[in-house]
Amino acid sequence: MSGFFPKQDNGVVTIFTLAEYPGGHAGPQQQAIAYSYDGGYSFIMYEGNPVIPSNSSEFRDPKVIWYKDHWVMVVAYSREFTIGFFTSPNLKNWTHASNLSHVGLMGLQYECPDLVEMPVLGTDTTMYLLQISINPGAPLGGSISQNFPG
Repeated sequence: MSGFFPKQDNGVVTIFTLAEYPGGHAGPQQQAIAYSYDGGYSFIMYEGNPVIPSNSSEFRDPKVIWYKDHWVMVVAYSREFTIGFFTSPNLKNWTHASNLSHVGLMGLQYECPDLVEMPVLGTDTTMYLLQISINPGAPLGGSISQNFPG
C-alpha cells in the first residue's frame, strides 16, 4: 500500500519520531518514515519526510495499526496531555482525525500511547483499548499507565 515495494511483498516500513536539536536545544519533533528492502537490516529515509510535521518539541511516540481499510496512528503531544489520532491510506499521507486530551491522571506528561484490539466478553466483536503511559504521575510516585476502552 505504501508503494515502496512494487516488486516484493515483504518490505519493512518503520515509523518514528524525527527529533531535531539545533544548537543543542530541543527543536521540533515530527513523525517520519523509512523503508527497507532487506528485512530491516538497512533503511532508506523517505524523501517526503516528515509525514506529520510539527513545531512542538513534545510530539512523539507514534503507534500505528491497520484498521479495516486504512492505517491509524496515535501519537502523544506529551506536555499538552493530548493524544492525537491520524489516519492514512498509504503511510505517507496522514489526516488528523481527532484528539483525546486531559483525561485521567496527568503527571508531568503523556507518553507511549498504544492501541490494542481486545475481544468483548460474551460477544463475537472486538474493541480497542487506548493505553497511555504517564511519566511521572502515579499516585504514590513514579510512572504509571492508564487504559481507556472504546
